[in-house]
Parts: sequence; C-alpha cells; structure tokens
Amino acid sequence: MVIEQLDGEKLIGVNAYRDGELLYEYGDYGKSGCYLDKFTVKGDDTSSVDKNDFASMKSSATVYASYAASPVYFFLGSSVTYGHANNGSSFVNEISSMLNATCVKEAVSGTTLADNGANSYVSRMLSNFDKNAKAEKLIVQLSTNDATQNANRGTISSSMNIEDFNRKTTLGAIEYIIAYARQTWNCGVTFYTNPKYDNAGYASLVTDLYAIREKWGIGIVDFYNYVDMEELPAQTLSSFMADAIHPNALGYKWMGEVFAEYLRKDFAANHAGKII
Repeated sequence: MVIEQLDGEKLIGVNAYRDGELLYEYGDYGKSGCYLDKFTVKGDDTSSVDKNDFASMKSSATVYASYAASPVYFFLGSSVTYGHANNGSSFVNEISSMLNATCVKEAVSGTTLADNGANSYVSRMLSNFDKNAKAEKLIVQLSTNDATQNANRGTISSSMNIEDFNRKTTLGAIEYIIAYARQTWNCGVTFYTNPKYDNAGYASLVTDLYAIREKWGIGIVDFYNYVDMEELPAQTLSSFMADAIHPNALGYKWMGEVFAEYLRKDFAANHAGKII
C-alpha cells in the first residue's frame, strides 16, 4: 500500500506499507510561514487523516496537505533576550531557525520588570506588541536587572484583577504582564530564568516565580536550576558564558535547543499533537 502526499500538485511525501508495516518513508513538509495541520483524502467523501493513521488505511491513496499559519511567539526581555554579548543574536534567533514559527523579539539591555520608565518590560509590552496579533505565547525573561538594580520586589497579590497589581514592583509587574497577556491575546505565558550565577537576590526571585506559577499556572523554563533539562557541568556552563550573566554563541545554541523542544511539546499538547 502506498500513501502519496501532495501539496497541490507538488509531491511532498510518500509512505509505503505491507501488512501495516512501514517499508519506506519520505517527507519534506516545510513551508515558509506555515505548519502542516492535516491531510485530506479526496473522493466520494472528503475526510481528514493524520499521518500516524496512514498504516491503518484500507488501500493506496493520494492525500492532500492542509497547512495553517505558523504560531507567533512574543519574547519580552532585556540583555539576555537581546543577545548582548553575541552581537544581538540570542536564543530567540536559534528558535527561529529550528521551529516553523514567527518569533517577535522585544528586548532592551539593562531594563527591569518593575515599571520604572519608558523602557521597562511593562511599558514596552504595552507599546510595542501588536494588540491584535494572534499570539501563541508570551515568553518573558526573569530579569537579572531587578536583582542587581535592587528594584522594589513587592509582594504577590491575593487578587487576580489587573487593576490591583503594583507595576512599580517586580512581582506586581510579573502579575500585570501575565494578566495583560491573557486579557489581550488569550495566550499562555512562560517565564525563563537566567543560567545560574551567584546572586542571592536573583535566587530568591526565582523562588518567588514558582509561587506565582502556583497562583497563575504559567510555564517556567528554568535554566537557573536545570529543571526538566540535563544539568551542565560547571566547566561546560562556564564555556557557554561570555560573563557571569550573558551567554555566548554556544550558550545561546544550548538555550535555543532546550527552548525549541519545550515549545514543540507545548504546541503539540495544545494543538492535538501538531508539530511545528
């Protein structure tokens, strides 16, 4: 049995089976700005079929690819998100090359979560991201600057109302960002932590972030504690860093690989197993 896969008239894949066992497989499904959503069988009855179900089809067939627009990810941060020690190229650029996704990077070095001016995370989120975009997720850097600049930490509010959060504080700004993203884009929010460095204030801020996760159900990609990723030996981590805070090209490649895998799994979980 042979399942021929077309995008219009273009051959993009072939699967060959004998008694349900895969004998041969070829597929080239990449398409700029899109991801493969499903295949459609054309005949007396038009129906969709998943690639994983090809082996159970009753006879050879031609199926036609249906594509959907690639997901849009907003990245909000400061120097690590920007790529301060790597000529403006960060893990966001690595993700763009690994996933079929649109990545929008909004990053200014030296800025804080705490809303202390026009370049704060909150101010730039409100001003620079398209409010009408169909965003899949907002990804936010847990800024080291809030720790090193001794920003007012604040407290985690008992409220879920966006009007109740003190944006001038770090924790209030975090909650405001989460609430705004849900209200504006109805999207998920994930924070990421910096690769480990020796700063007690930042370590405690990471702990506070987990308390916020308990309240809001946000995602966390925790490079600081190597959660759900392989821990790097100290010597390897050192080789990945340009200084105590900023990754170099190798460090960003590592972060990009970890993040891309996280986003693949997250997208599949929220879109019936679809792969970007």
